[in-house]
Amino acid sequence: MARRVRIKWRLKGFEEIRRLPRVKERLHREALSIAFDAGEGYEAFVDEGKTRSRASVVTTGFVAMLDNNRHNTLNRILASRRKNV
Repeated sequence: MARRVRIKWRLKGFEEIRRLPRVKERLHREALSIAFDAGEGYEAFVDEGKTRSRASVVTTGFVAMLDNNRHNTLNRILASRRKNV
């Protein structure tokens, strides 16, 4: 009978990878692409959290906020990208 293999994950290593400049750059490019697809009034940001870098796309004005609220603009863009993966 085979022995059970145990893997000990080094979580700090994963955190280091998630904070690499290349990862931040990739996140920023993706967020910019989403903001561009959404149209005028959307802006992309990349922040560094406790354990990883995070990208977000937000509305910057009332018109974009209404657009996103009425048409689910950001959700539709994200959903269309998931289908292409």
